[in-house]
Amino acid sequence: MGSGKTAVGRRLAAALGRPFADLDEQIAAAAGMSISGIFAVCGEEYFRELESRLLARLLYREQPLVIATGGGAVVREANRELMRRRGRIIFLAASLETILRRTAADDSRPLLAGAAAARRSKIKDLLAARRSFYDIHDLSIDTDGKTIAEITREITARLGLDGSS
Repeated sequence: MGSGKTAVGRRLAAALGRPFADLDEQIAAAAGMSISGIFAVCGEEYFRELESRLLARLLYREQPLVIATGGGAVVREANRELMRRRGRIIFLAASLETILRRTAADDSRPLLAGAAAARRSKIKDLLAARRSFYDIHDLSIDTDGKTIAEITREITARLGLDGSS
């Protein structure tokens, strides 16, 4: 959350000449409501079921694409296994301070709903709860203090997709 998955994913897809899919956008379109609406009306479990189903659909497409998943997609073991088998996983790491700054004006994140004072604690708790799940990555990129272009260049260079390796 707030690591730059969507912005970097779009830029990376363009750099690679591949389609881009934002899993949260796919979920909202399939449900016909916002992510916050899904959480409020249907609950997190429904959201996670839909997330898993749509992730599998995207990963089994014949044409390679770049997918930005939500930060919680890796919590389900089936999702982690599928991502490992069907693609390369890039973890965009961001410090608590960076995440706080990037999400400060964003009221669309249901897991961060509530008072601004509690936001730090909620993000810290989410990071701690998910930390071990993020270890499935093929590549980890620290996004603190970097632009989208810098992060994209680092990904392509480290994966040998820019001709430098």
